[in-house]
Amino acid sequence: MPTGFRSSSINLGLEQPIAQTTSAQTILSALLGKVRPSNNKGSGYNRGHIAPSADHTRNAANNRATFLMSNMMPQMPKLNRPVWRNLRKSRCN
Repeated sequence: MPTGFRSSSINLGLEQPIAQTTSAQTILSALLGKVRPSNNKGSGYNRGHIAPSADHTRNAANNRATFLMSNMMPQMPKLNRPVWRNLRKSRCN
């Protein structure tokens, strides 16, 4: 069941009011823009996987999905590189 808003229209300062059944994702994309890999470029953060690629190797489509931005979270390099890598290795062994 899709999530939608139940008013006749919503005015969020966009060029046109948003229809009553517009999803929250559509509204946020209109307000904030799409999330892209380049959004955190130069920020000092890495794009860390929430669900690791190595845990989704049953088929290629599932593995590719782990590289979508919806599966990324900004992480400090000191955490994402050595500490997180060591934690994943110990969990997989």
